[in-house]
Amino acid sequence: MRDSERYSVVWSDDAELALLRHKKFINVKLAYRNSFSQLDRDPYKQKEGVIDYPGFKFNGYYWTNINNAIVFYRVDDVSRTVYIDGCDSALTLEALKKYYGEYDPWEEE
Repeated sequence: MRDSERYSVVWSDDAELALLRHKKFINVKLAYRNSFSQLDRDPYKQKEGVIDYPGFKFNGYYWTNINNAIVFYRVDDVSRTVYIDGCDSALTLEALKKYYGEYDPWEEE
C-alpha cells in the first residue's frame, strides 16, 4: 500500500486521557502505538462494530479492540483521517455486555 493510500490517525486529548485511566490493566503504550498501524490502512475493515448502546455518547462510532483497549473512532475519507475520540477497557463485564453483547452471569434476571 502506498503512503498516499494510508489514513492519518489522530487521538483526541479526551481519548488519550481515557486510555491512561486504564493503565493498571492495559499496556497503554502498546495500545496507543498499535492503534496507528492498525487503523491507518482501511479503517472500515478494522472495525468490530458500530456502537449502539442506549444513551452512550459515542453511538454511531466504529469500535475495535486494540490490546484490550476498546477504541471509538470515526473516519473522514476526504482528509483521509481516522479520529479516535474515546476508549474504554475491554476487560470488564460492562464491556462484554456493551460491545460484545455478552450477558453478565452474575446479574439477576
